[in-house]
Amino acid sequence: MEEERTHQRTGISLAVEFVVIFVVAYILAYGLQNYIFGNFQIQQHSMEPTLYENDRVLINRVVYYYSQPQRRDIVILLDPTGSRNDFVKRVVALPGEVIEIRDGQTYVNNKRVDEFYLSTDLSNENVGPLRVPDDSYFVMGDNRTVSSDSRRFGPVKRDNILGKVMVVWWPVNHSQIPRQ
Repeated sequence: MEEERTHQRTGISLAVEFVVIFVVAYILAYGLQNYIFGNFQIQQHSMEPTLYENDRVLINRVVYYYSQPQRRDIVILLDPTGSRNDFVKRVVALPGEVIEIRDGQTYVNNKRVDEFYLSTDLSNENVGPLRVPDDSYFVMGDNRTVSSDSRRFGPVKRDNILGKVMVVWWPVNHSQIPRQ
């Protein structure tokens, strides 16, 4: 009889232990996913040839708590046009800088920017000069001919940047740390 109660207590304590472990693991996973790292699926062609539609990337959500976005960072941002989709873009100009695009070439503070990550198909468009507000960033896609970016909706406020792209993890044959 005593042995049966010991087995019952052991069974109950194992069940409670399992539930506690599951709850703690769920809370940790939720916290990591929503506050530290994030998984994001690319849904546009605007960052080709760096990132392709349906690539899955890991983003760092906390890096900008202790530092500021830098030129060439690839970032995930809230859609400034108001739709429900987040955007992936590259930071091109920082707060306080003056950006200008002349014949498809980007200039920041009157110096030509080396954009090695672009495809060779550049438009002949002209933008600016435009001074980026102190709390904002000028972002553009690498595939300039199809990208909806700061040329269309203006500089993006810092609060709208969700995180920095750290690695492409899917598909496996395209896994990489994007050049920044």
